[in-house]
Amino acid sequence: MSQDVQPVPESQLFRALFNTAADAMIVVGHNGRILLANPKADELFGYAPRQLIGRYYVPTLEGWRDWPLVQHGALWGGEPAGALLTNYLRPGELTIYADKLPGMLAAQQKFLKTPAPGHTAVVEVRRKFWHFPGDAAHPDLTPPILVYADLLATGDGRCIETAKLVYDEHVARLFGNT
Repeated sequence: MSQDVQPVPESQLFRALFNTAADAMIVVGHNGRILLANPKADELFGYAPRQLIGRYYVPTLEGWRDWPLVQHGALWGGEPAGALLTNYLRPGELTIYADKLPGMLAAQQKFLKTPAPGHTAVVEVRRKFWHFPGDAAHPDLTPPILVYADLLATGDGRCIETAKLVYDEHVARLFGNT
């Protein structure tokens, strides 16, 4: 080995290996929040990992419409928001947007971090990231354009069909396409 080669600091080496790994890698803190996520994690999950607060498991999705999200500073996104906007879709998983995990709601609904017997229904909590108003007629939902994007991003035919309904009924008018 040449004398001209300088050693690479461990932190730089770690960061380079982490960011170029062929597999998705996520580092989670003791409170369940994502501390680090590499580009492959972004690719795997389909959105910036910093938006994901956590993926949780609950006993059932039945009764989700009665969850008091607004009281906990949270909003419905994805499939539940599509269901509420169109009365067409039955959610296969729930998506909630909030600034942080709504702890009281998580306790009331018995959120678990890993699937367990009797806890297999999925609730994904994502960080609010937009800075524009939602639809005043639906204060418990993310803005319809984000509902549309969430539904399309699933790649699921039933969600894509619902996304078209959301677009036609709520998004097209934003672009003057009524």
